[in-house]
Amino acid sequence: MTSAKSLIRDSIIVLEDGLRLVSELSDFQFQSEYPFSSSGIGPHCRHIYDHYTCFLQGIKSHTVSYESRDRDVSLERHVSVVTSKFRELIDDLAQLSERDSNSVYSLEIVHDDSSYCISTTIGRELQFLLSHTLHHFAMIRMMVVSLGVPVSKEFGMAPSTKRYLQTPVS
Repeated sequence: MTSAKSLIRDSIIVLEDGLRLVSELSDFQFQSEYPFSSSGIGPHCRHIYDHYTCFLQGIKSHTVSYESRDRDVSLERHVSVVTSKFRELIDDLAQLSERDSNSVYSLEIVHDDSSYCISTTIGRELQFLLSHTLHHFAMIRMMVVSLGVPVSKEFGMAPSTKRYLQTPVS
């Protein structure tokens, strides 16, 4: 399996984990605020969605810019909206499976009032997105646990870690 296919597969697995967890929440739980975080579950999910959307748009334009996020607050308020959007992301990612992970793209970097571009690849950006998503899912996990909602011990765990833990010890 190519690195792009592996990264796409792992991204889909992680997004499906998030989809399953969020589907169990009420809109009230999804919108709740927490004393240990500056945002709740909804804003974290919207943030993840925005990053994947910027990546997918960047593939079409050959320039990825994570600064051009939509920040659609309806994704922060309604479980049904974010689950629908995550399903769309999963479908869009599945369409990328034949892409070359080493194809070169531009990544827009923004600092203060200036911006510039550096070279990047689909594989590198997929790895960033996977790590970024797991980071936010770890925070979401703490929030959901604080609500008293059962969470799989594997939620927010990297697919490579899950595979490792399933490997028989010799």
